[in-house]
Amino acid sequence: MASVGGTTEDASASGDQEGWQFPGASLVATVVWRKILKEHPSLVDLFVNSNPDHIRDARGRFPELDSVIKKLGPPPRALMDELCGAAPPPTTSRWWPFSGATAGGPAVAYDSDQALTLDEHHQFFGDGYIHLKGAVPMEQVNNALRHINACIGRGDLDRTIPDPTMVGLPSNHASSPAITDLFNDSKSRLPTVVQDLLGRGNLDPSSTMHAQVALRFPSAAVKASEVAARSAQALKDGKGWHIDGFGDGHHSAFALLVGVCLSDTDGDPNVVSGNFAVHPGAHWTLQSEVKTAVSSPDGGAASLTRIDGSSKRATDLGPPVVLRMKKGDVVIAHQKLPHRGMPNFSPNIRYQCYFRIRHSRHAALRAEWLDDLMLPFEGTRAIMV
Repeated sequence: MASVGGTTEDASASGDQEGWQFPGASLVATVVWRKILKEHPSLVDLFVNSNPDHIRDARGRFPELDSVIKKLGPPPRALMDELCGAAPPPTTSRWWPFSGATAGGPAVAYDSDQALTLDEHHQFFGDGYIHLKGAVPMEQVNNALRHINACIGRGDLDRTIPDPTMVGLPSNHASSPAITDLFNDSKSRLPTVVQDLLGRGNLDPSSTMHAQVALRFPSAAVKASEVAARSAQALKDGKGWHIDGFGDGHHSAFALLVGVCLSDTDGDPNVVSGNFAVHPGAHWTLQSEVKTAVSSPDGGAASLTRIDGSSKRATDLGPPVVLRMKKGDVVIAHQKLPHRGMPNFSPNIRYQCYFRIRHSRHAALRAEWLDDLMLPFEGTRAIMV
């Protein structure tokens, strides 16, 4: 699947050898896994939309999950095919204590004092994004920076990203508590805000256990005398956008892109420094084009996610809105909102972490989401109606 974060793999990639090598599964395993997965649909998404490192991490965090996999192997392939796209709503069963949650109850903490305002709901509905100032405490920001910089010093980096100015962290380091606490720490505003959008208790906790650590290095090839002109050119570019999570028959891999700013990008307004940029409202205007792209042979990979220096997009969305953010600020964007990372013509590394958040009933909602852009956002829908 073509996705910037690389968070989605084929369901057969479990990250462990014992189960997925079985040519079939016993009737007992199928019966037990069907009961578990129907009562807890977020686990369907964990196996379908997570890479091997995510599943290993989940097994380490949740002994019950690890125990079932050790005894029965992962869910049988035929059962996953049966359930994908048809996962039922959660029941009231408390049999599976996933992330301290009960199916049918809040998965994470909620603090009404940190809730979204009516204007913020309206902005998300119309523009497709919200810029939240100071949503993550500086203590968590600094913990994340300390962890990232230690990885840089040791050379523990992911250099497989096609963009030569972009570097990430390997999955095991991107799943460190120093990173995931940006979202999950009790002082963070994010669990409350995301539940405001998705609906109380609808946040899939497994989607908060890993982040894309995105380091955008300065463009060394750009001379100081060229910075202003190159920045001005980038600020006018209406074809540099992309949408995450499309390609190879897949679409709508998550609900919300949550970007946590770890370095200030609010300096000289005439210089781009790796800023996150959006095309407000384009999730609505591109809805028909997205549906058409999904039905194409590559599932929209080329037209929606990938672009190179010679590419010419059919749709010029006009100059993007460039967000000027400070450490601890957060951007929350609709999954189908066209966006881009601006070039970095500053002298500093741009530090950013992205969480790709799923609704707890993501598998059940995904099939109809192309027709109803606000389908997963039950909290916002309730306010807008």
